[in-house]
Amino acid sequence: MGAVLLRAQVCLNCGGAMPTGARIDQRYCKESCRTLAYRIRKRSGLPARPRTAVPQWVDGQPPTIASALAALAELQARVLHIAHHIEQDDIAFRQACPTGEREQEQPPAKDTTPLQARIAELEQELAQARRALEQAQDDQGATAREVQRLEAARKADQAALAEAQQQVKVAEARQYELDDLYRTQREISRERFGQIQELTRQLEEAQSSPQRRGGKVSPGRKAVRPEPMPAPTPPAPAPATPDPALMRKLGQLEGENRTLQGMVQSQADLQGTAQDLFGYGAELSAQSQQLQTELVRMRQTMAASNAEVAKLRAESLRVEPLRETIRDQKAQLSQAARDHRALQAEVQRLQPPPHETDPFTLRMRDCVLLSHRIAEMQQEANRRGIGPLYHLPLDIPLKLLNVADDRAVWAAAIQMATTVRRNFVSQPPFGVAKPTWVHVDRLLDPQGEADVLKYLQGQMSTMATAEQLGRMRLRSGRHR
Repeated sequence: MGAVLLRAQVCLNCGGAMPTGARIDQRYCKESCRTLAYRIRKRSGLPARPRTAVPQWVDGQPPTIASALAALAELQARVLHIAHHIEQDDIAFRQACPTGEREQEQPPAKDTTPLQARIAELEQELAQARRALEQAQDDQGATAREVQRLEAARKADQAALAEAQQQVKVAEARQYELDDLYRTQREISRERFGQIQELTRQLEEAQSSPQRRGGKVSPGRKAVRPEPMPAPTPPAPAPATPDPALMRKLGQLEGENRTLQGMVQSQADLQGTAQDLFGYGAELSAQSQQLQTELVRMRQTMAASNAEVAKLRAESLRVEPLRETIRDQKAQLSQAARDHRALQAEVQRLQPPPHETDPFTLRMRDCVLLSHRIAEMQQEANRRGIGPLYHLPLDIPLKLLNVADDRAVWAAAIQMATTVRRNFVSQPPFGVAKPTWVHVDRLLDPQGEADVLKYLQGQMSTMATAEQLGRMRLRSGRHR
């Protein structure tokens, strides 16, 4: 089905309003404007422009208006296509069920189940990728924090190790100093010890030597006497008084000896402390080595985690097109839903009302009942031999009905309404514009519906007058 032409609202030549009831493809308000436009084109030598899906009078409009008009034309084409199918179905159903009792058909809804399922699947994949990325980022953060903690512990252990090494160095330097001092003091001690021994020997000699008094000799010597007459043993000599200077010197040396022994003990203590520090330094070195190994392992774990995060980021980048696809499909689905609602509204607007609520069909039902009463009176008059009861022009034919059957009455009203509408379109009354079909055999344009209802009311007024005349003549029993 081709594109639908849009009805022009103003004349392309003079700019005046288009006349009511003009053709949909008319572009000029009157014949003189069309002729004048043709002469202008002929004099200017403009080539004939090819016909396009968009009307020529749309050219020159802004792009937004032109695209909107083109979209409106396409929408109208779709609406008319759907209306055409509805009309064909309605005609087929009316032929199968002449009584007019049928349900209103609703346009089929678009099947968006596969699209919605694909959108839900893509959203699920996107959510899974996001959860995996967040988990990897959490793991990476925990690994980074653990690495930082191990790095801080390693730095603290390194600082403690450096401090211990510094203390060991200080202890070694102190030990070297103590060794030098110990050697010096040992030499001094040996020298003083030799002096003490010499003084002790001299003291002992001084204490053991006899005083040289009265021809007495020392115990180590013998007097020159004749052998037969040994000399008598002299009495034991009194002890000699020690020299105070020697005693002071001895006391001083003994004090220095004690000092040296204390220093030797301090040196031994320092050596033990140095051994402890060396053991602590070895332990710290082992711990530092263990921390280095743990740090290397954690760095390897962090590198693997970074690789996993990079992989997940690559997956996330791959998910981005899927996200764009989801957004596009959601937009398409929303646009399709809006188009569907617009089409439903347009079809609902174009769809004729049911016969039970159609004002014209309701009035036509009263009209066929009135024609039934007039036909009964005319039948009675013919039986009596009276003849015609009235001489008034009636466009509605008289027809006897089974008024007890409501379905038969409705069928007659519907058929007569369709006939009157067709006659009104084919041969409108004088002074009435020719109406157009909105829905064939069911609905005219608003002005046409108003005109045909007014026409039906006039016919019913005439038929009511004929009914009154017929009753009067039946009562009088004579023909005029």
